[in-house]
Amino acid sequence: MKTTNLSKTASPAADTFQNLFSVWQTQPFVPDTNLVNYEDLGHSNQALSMILGHGPCITWVLDIRTQQFVFISDNTQQLIGYESGLFRKDGYVVLGKLMQPEDRKILADQTLKLWKNMLLLPVGKRQGYCFSRKYRIRKPDGSFVCLFEQNKVLQIDSNGNITHVLGTCTDISELVKLQNFEATVQVVADAGVARPVPQEEQETAKTKLSEREKEIVRLVAEGLSSKLIADQLFISFHTVNTHRKNIICKTHSKNTGGLVQYAISNRII
Repeated sequence: MKTTNLSKTASPAADTFQNLFSVWQTQPFVPDTNLVNYEDLGHSNQALSMILGHGPCITWVLDIRTQQFVFISDNTQQLIGYESGLFRKDGYVVLGKLMQPEDRKILADQTLKLWKNMLLLPVGKRQGYCFSRKYRIRKPDGSFVCLFEQNKVLQIDSNGNITHVLGTCTDISELVKLQNFEATVQVVADAGVARPVPQEEQETAKTKLSEREKEIVRLVAEGLSSKLIADQLFISFHTVNTHRKNIICKTHSKNTGGLVQYAISNRII
């Protein structure tokens, strides 16, 4: 039987996600006695732990400060072939170790952009923020399983820093075609979950915007103001604002946040 040697894939996975971990650590976390201690979840509520352990999806609570799963359901071996202890021991990076290499790079890049934009949001909009990811991981026997991962910001500290994320993973292998599979990261818009955008629609979305407009979108996503964008591109403040209005109109976005979500979903940035 083929097996997956995690030690051989550990370094690439750690390197790929290091930028994401660095972004997490830029948050000025503060000691906060009011935070819920999710490490006690499995011990303090054994009935809940048992229910989740027999459920159809993997459930976890990720501590962003340490990149560790402070809770993970006990059905990981049943669903994807690995003991839950592996995830408790290695933390978030274990997902990168198990991912199909092509998916790992896409997920790392898109997840990094998503988190950068999430941390630009007003504190009041961070709590409960939702996003999803779709990717493949290799099982111990060498076969692949396609996972649909849904995430929600579970807890922020008194300074508005994101400390914990609730995640679930569902096996969707029977619902997708492996040969045409494409890893994705999606955000949840006001109207509901953003659907995966087919490649032909992504190309159409990209052609809607001129190269200058795409450049401005990228700078907006980085958090630059219209004045800073104007200075960087050597154009007038008025020209930047005109471009921004045209971009929002072309993409049917309600605001700058919606524009950034559109750009991520369509791989413009």
